[in-house]
Amino acid sequence: SLLHAPATDLPRHMAAIARALRPAGVFHIGMKTGEGEHRDSIDRLYTYVTVPHFQGLLSDAGFEVLSTEEGEEMGCAGTVDPYVIMRARKNG
Repeated sequence: SLLHAPATDLPRHMAAIARALRPAGVFHIGMKTGEGEHRDSIDRLYTYVTVPHFQGLLSDAGFEVLSTEEGEEMGCAGTVDPYVIMRARKNG
């Protein structure tokens, strides 16, 4: 559900998840790719990330990115949107 969080809150949420995980804990997350924040046709807020920015958010929160997968898929609003899925391990 972090793809619905405002962009300004993402660093705080990533840091909180890192604190909650055990050392070497694994975090799996998917986000829509792009830039900015927009509402879809059914009025849900989405925050879009670029892959480098998303990797930076995870790194800044204390994660090592283990894998990255990009693709496109149809969402609930009926549009085909690009996404990125990352798996990361908490440092330490």
